[in-house]
Amino acid sequence: MKISIERKINALLQKTVENGATKEEAFNSLKKANELMKNYSIEISDLKNPFAADKCVLEKLDLIKVGYDTTIFFYNLGKLFDVKIFYNKKQISFFGFENDVKLCSYSYTLIINSLLNEKQLFQNSSKYRAIKESTSLHGRTISSDFVKGYLLEVSSKMGLLYNERVSEMQQNTKYGLVVSKKEELVKNSFNDLNMKLRKVKKNIRYNKVGFNAGKERGKDFNLTQGLNEVKRNNTIRLN
Repeated sequence: MKISIERKINALLQKTVENGATKEEAFNSLKKANELMKNYSIEISDLKNPFAADKCVLEKLDLIKVGYDTTIFFYNLGKLFDVKIFYNKKQISFFGFENDVKLCSYSYTLIINSLLNEKQLFQNSSKYRAIKESTSLHGRTISSDFVKGYLLEVSSKMGLLYNERVSEMQQNTKYGLVVSKKEELVKNSFNDLNMKLRKVKKNIRYNKVGFNAGKERGKDFNLTQGLNEVKRNNTIRLN
């Protein structure tokens, strides 16, 4: 009986927002798991690691050509989904547990395609023409500033989602310990690859007019809605 209860608890703990559940579903699953642990006197140390049977995977995608540097949101994207991201001039790679990698790579594609659409709309707008006419800025510079503003706003949204998850973890110790195990497994598996990566810090320079236009459009981007759409259409396996 205890083994089956532990399996049920492990299954409930894996129903997270990152794995495709809504916030309400994740909260109710966590609440139920905590109730079962309390009723059956099960501690977090008694549970089999729910990720022990899973292996980390590596997925590579061709970088979507935008014409501008789009790497400024990669850090928060990887952090949100517990995925390691690395890239070169042609490809972007995602390393982590399969479901997380699929969600992360999907989100990358969603964000870049959204950016391309918004950039095109901006370049065809009266606001873009007004900026060109009222400043000495080249059209490519204005578009570059727009891209930076858009992606930094989207990155900020992902940072807030990550902070919400951390807050939930702090309020629910058992859940936090399980998620910490998962993060540690990904980190250790990635370190086993013995990859030498350079951390490059860039000072982001921009002109306010194009940048602020990008930030305004970025505020309308809804990552959660995009992930929920994936869940409804069963485009990828979430759990």
